Amino acid sequence: MRAELSDLQDEAREILGSVTRVLLTPADWQEVEVSLATMAKALDRGDPETFRRELYRVEDLIPVERGPRALPGTTSAPEPVLERHAVLVERIGVEDTSADRTEEQDDQ
Repeated sequence: MRAELSDLQDEAREILGSVTRVLLTPADWQEVEVSLATMAKALDRGDPETFRRELYRVEDLIPVERGPRALPGTTSAPEPVLERHAVLVERIGVEDTSADRTEEQDDQ
């Protein structure tokens, strides 16, 4: 999973970084939360395809930002989404760090 995840890491950081900057409807936030939970489970299982699918699902839910917009009924990310987001972003960073350490150890 580490190799497959490292291929997605920059893209995942970019997409997940957008989560905290957008306004969505409560229903869309619920979908984002489900995708983040599924992505975390995919990391646990070593399932890069599920991780990739859910990452792109989150990307589809996040509107392209062409300028500030506040549509009726949209809000910023609720606390549960922010918590899942923070844990997932941290885990992706941890995965990357451990992969780098392994490669460094192999080189020695």
